[in-house]
Parts: sequence; structure tokens; C-alpha cells
Amino acid sequence: MAGYIRNDTTNNIADGNIINAADLDGEFDALASAFTTGGHTHDGSAQNGGPVSKIGPAQQIEVTANTMQPKTTDTTSLGTASLRYNDVYIADDKYIQLGDGQDIKIGYDEDGDDSLEIVANVEGAGLVWTYKADEGDDNADIWRQTFADGGVITWDSKISNSFVTHLTLTPHATVASSTLAVAGILELSDGTAAAPSLTNTGDTNAGLYFSAADTLAFTAEGTAQFTMADGVVAPVADSDIDLGTSSLYFKDAFIDKITTTGVIELGHASETTLSGSSGVLSVQGTAVLVAGAQTGITTDYNVLRKIGRDADNIVDFATTDDEIQFVAAGTKRVTIDATGLTVNSGSIETATIDYIDGDPAMTIADGGGVTFAQGVAVTGDLTVNGTTTTVNSTVTTIVDPIITLGASASDDNKDRGIEFKYNDGSARVGFFGYDDSAAKFTMLTAATNSSEVFSGTTGTLVANIEGNTTGTNIGTLKKTASDTEFTLPASDGSANQFLKTDGNGALAFATVSTTVDNDDWDGSGTDLAVANGGTGASDAAGARGNLGIDTDDDVQFDSFGVGTAASGTTGEIRATNNITAYYSSDQRLKENIVNIPNALDKVMDINGVEFDWSSEYMEAHGGEDDLFNRKHQVGVIAQEVEKVLPEVVADRPDGYKAVRYEQLTALLIEAIKDLKKELDEHKQGCKCHDSSK
Repeated sequence: MAGYIRNDTTNNIADGNIINAADLDGEFDALASAFTTGGHTHDGSAQNGGPVSKIGPAQQIEVTANTMQPKTTDTTSLGTASLRYNDVYIADDKYIQLGDGQDIKIGYDEDGDDSLEIVANVEGAGLVWTYKADEGDDNADIWRQTFADGGVITWDSKISNSFVTHLTLTPHATVASSTLAVAGILELSDGTAAAPSLTNTGDTNAGLYFSAADTLAFTAEGTAQFTMADGVVAPVADSDIDLGTSSLYFKDAFIDKITTTGVIELGHASETTLSGSSGVLSVQGTAVLVAGAQTGITTDYNVLRKIGRDADNIVDFATTDDEIQFVAAGTKRVTIDATGLTVNSGSIETATIDYIDGDPAMTIADGGGVTFAQGVAVTGDLTVNGTTTTVNSTVTTIVDPIITLGASASDDNKDRGIEFKYNDGSARVGFFGYDDSAAKFTMLTAATNSSEVFSGTTGTLVANIEGNTTGTNIGTLKKTASDTEFTLPASDGSANQFLKTDGNGALAFATVSTTVDNDDWDGSGTDLAVANGGTGASDAAGARGNLGIDTDDDVQFDSFGVGTAASGTTGEIRATNNITAYYSSDQRLKENIVNIPNALDKVMDINGVEFDWSSEYMEAHGGEDDLFNRKHQVGVIAQEVEKVLPEVVADRPDGYKAVRYEQLTALLIEAIKDLKKELDEHKQGCKCHDSSK
């Protein structure tokens, strides 16, 4: 690249010289020639200028021997949205570093795996790829692939602002131990018997495939073996699949029904076989056990659905429909039908009837006694005949609303009720019920039962009696045995009377007084009528009038509280909200009206002060409560106000002075007017208002 050589070799263009137009013209021609033909190399050689190390209008790009870099980090872009570079060429084993800390690098690994590398450039850190569709603004538009340190790979999608893992691949040094976890449904192609959908790389013609809708098929050696559909597991070919082998057996089989065209062999060595033909079941074996406790049925007697040892000892299912007969020694002994079990011949001797778990449920003893191990439920009527019925339980609950005792066919002169036993140091009998001889209900203690007729000591009933009672109470009334005994009056009283005690337990009827003595009310001795009696009031307004506190009455209180308790300090009113009042101030009510003289001077003689109430004052007013009574306050001193405006200061009955703060407003109004007047005069004296000054 050509450089610029100065044309003015005689140095005519220099300080202090007169410059000819020809010199300038020649110099400009040389400059134009140098820049329009080849420019400068700026390689540091003569006439080409020094190396260019900064590029851009603000020198944003800096160039060194080995790097080209922005002047300031994170301020310069390579290309724009409309002006883009073509290709970027990166040498082998060199990388594009991403992130402030070069956390990710991308490059071509020529020396190693000969592959494109995307590397988490921090030891122990994983690598995350994020894929976005449609700007990632909808559910599942964003997918994330994470390579964790150690090799676990997960695929997540962002749903409702949270990533949900769908697939996890966990590698293992032993490939067979690697796992693939799918969160959701793994969809496979239908496949065929020869090429199943799910198989093994070493044996591709064995596995699972989908032979039809809702049907899963299992194949081996390229041939379908059996299928699994809704409610059915079936072989593909008839009589082709075995369950187990001659040396490998299943443990238990729980089956509702077995249908077979051949023989069912039971036991490892096929000791017993079951086969059927023309509706007849044949059992072949040395013994068939009915239950573990039985000895076995050793011979067959299968004529007309009968089984047994011989014709005289059988279980007969055929003689009568819906009935099983047990025959012993040629005689029908027991019958079981829809109604239950019947003993036809003989008897049930001493025996135990067990529940299915082996626990004894009912025991029949020699002589007929029956013992039940647990509760007995009787769904029909229960009749017990005998001399004595004993129920020995902690609690006996009878749900029936009515219990009937005794019979009424004839008068047997026997009592009816409940006999109970107790012990007060001696064994006793009590009775509560109907006394037939007295024709009354009675309660007896220390009683004697003589052929269902009771006698004994009349007991005491302790109870709370509510509501109306009928009958006669003879004697006295007591709350408890140790309380006062009250004697009832012998005859009824008059209407509207009440029972009144004489202080010694004797009750008598007395008349209610409808008035009360009012001697202490106002000292006049006038009676005050009760509201619901005499001439008393029947509503709140009338009651206020009777008490002398109606809206037109003059009432004096010691102290008064509105929305709060009265303080107890004489003459004090406390309210939890605003007190709104208007003072009389009509000019028509006033005489000798003059303005307060020297108001500003009087204000100057009064101090506005902060102060704390004395402990004596705080205690007398109930202590500090942060509402009505605060120790630290602001105000004026009554003695100072009294000297200049005695009209607003008064002496209370307790000897202390008080100030009517609201009347200080008049003094302040006149003081402000005086101050205004002085200010106006001051302005006139200094001519501050004169705009010409």
C-alpha cells in the first residue's frame, strides 16, 4: 500500500513563510493521490503511519498483537439485527467462551473425541440446554435438558411457571444397570410378533407388541404366545401354552372357574387327578380330604348325588330338592335346608360349636345348659320360663320404651316392681315399685321379700323435682339431711300471696307489698311506687320521672362519665368522645360592652408553659391513663392570668384555682389586633411599602 510523501521538499510551507497557492495545490494533490489509490497500511513503516490499535468513532474496538476486544465490557455488538456477518471460523481445539465467568465454552475437539464440545467450564457444575418455542410464553413452550455432574440427564418442560421432569436417564458403569425413567406414558409402535415394540437388543424376536386394539401380546422366537386384553389372558393357539413346568410349579392359584378339555393334575408327582366326562367328576387318588381334621373318604358311593362309606352312611343331596340329609346307620339324623339345621333323630350331646376361626361360640353342656362365649342377638321374641332369671353384666341396656312387670289376669296379691340388693355393712334388699296391699308406689330399704310381697323401712327419695306434681306431700321439706326443716302451712292462702318463713322454719302465706319505704330517698318519707305495682311507672320515661331525673328535672351529680366510668372527683366530667356545647353570646343579652384594653401587654404577662402534675393531683384523679389524665401537660399559670384577667379565674371548693381556657380566646383576639396595629405603624415609619425606594 503506497504511503504519502511530502511534495513541498523546499519547505516553503513553514512557520513565518508566505505560502504560494501552487505549493498548497501540489500538497493537496499528493494527499489526494495517496488516499484515493491505495491508502495507508499503518504498519509503522515510513510514510504509512503507526499501527492502528483502536477502531470506531469512539474507539470502541481495541486491537493488540493477539486480540481484538471491546474497549468496555458488555457495550459493543458484532453486527446488528439487519447487518449480519457471514461465517465465523474457529480453529481446532479453540473455543467460544460464554458468560462473565466463562461458565460455558463451545468448540471443536480435534485432539480428543473429534466432536463438537459444549462444556460446563466449572468443576462439578452441570450443563443445561434450554429450548424455547413461540418465545416460550405458553405452557410446555420451554424445554430444558440438564446434564448433571455424574452423567444423569433429565428432560423438563415448563408448566405453570415450574419445570416438570418428564424423562430421566441414569447411566451406570455396568450398562445393564443404567435406568430410563419416564414420568407419564411411553408410547410405542404396534409392532409384530417377529418385530415386537419392546424387546432386547440381543434377542429382537422376543418381547411385547400390540396385536389389536386394547390388546397386549407376548412373543417368543418370533411367534405370538399369549395375549392380554380387558379381563382375558389367553393363548394365541389352542392347547399350546403351559402354566409352569414339570419341575417348576406355581404356588397358589385363586380362580373362580376352571374349564378344561383334559385332566387336571395336582401335586408335584401328579398324585391326584381331576377329570370330567358326561357331567361326572372323577377324582383319582389314594385319599381325598374333606378338611384337615377328617380321615378322608376312602370309597365312592356316587349314585344320584350321594357320597359316603356305604348305602347306610351317606350325605344325600338328591332325595329332596334344596336339602342335604345326613344318614347314619340307615336313619336320617340331620337335615339342612333353606330354613336352617334340623336334628331329625337322636340328640345334640355335650358339644362345642366353634366360629370359623376356631374360637368356641356356643357350648351345650350335659343336661341342656347352653353357654355363649360372646353377645347373643335375638331378632324375634324371647320367652324365658323358669323360677329365676339371672343377668350378670356391668351394664344392662334395654332399648324398649316400655317394660311390663307382672300379669293382670287375676289378683294374686303380689307386689310389682324392682328388687335390688346392696350392702351397708350388712347384706340388704331394697324394693321400688307398687305395693299391692297399700295400692301405692313405695320405696323400701332393709326390705324382706316374702313370696313377692315386700315389707321394710320407707326409704328417702333424693331428687330434683321440676314442673307440676300431683298427690299429697305429708310432713316437712328439707334441702339436705343437715339443712333447716320447713313446715308447710295447713291451709291455702289468698290469691296473689306467697310463702314466707318466720325465721324458724315455719312457712305461712303473706301478701306482697307493692311499695317500698322512701324515707331515705329525699328525706320526705314519701313512698316511691314500684314500676309494676301500685301507681308506679310502666316504661323507662315514667321511671325517670318517678326518680326525678327526667328531661325537665334539675339533677346534681358528684361526678359524671360519658362512655367511661365516672372519675369520683367531685365536679369532674369525663367523656370518651367530643363534648359539643354553645355558650350564650348574643349581643342582646349583654351590657357595658368594651374592648379589652392593653391586650398585647396582658398576653406578654402570661406564660405558656410545659409542666408535670404533682403526684398528689395524679393520685386524686385516678392516676395516669394516657387519655383523661396525663402527667406531662401544657397550659398557663392561674395566678399569672388572674393578675391581668381575673374574670377567667375562679377558686374551687377545694381551694385550688381554675382557669376557663375558652375565655382566653377574647384576650388573644384583641392582642392580635394590637400586634397588627403595631406592625402597620412600623411599616409606615420605615416606608417599606414605598416602591420608589
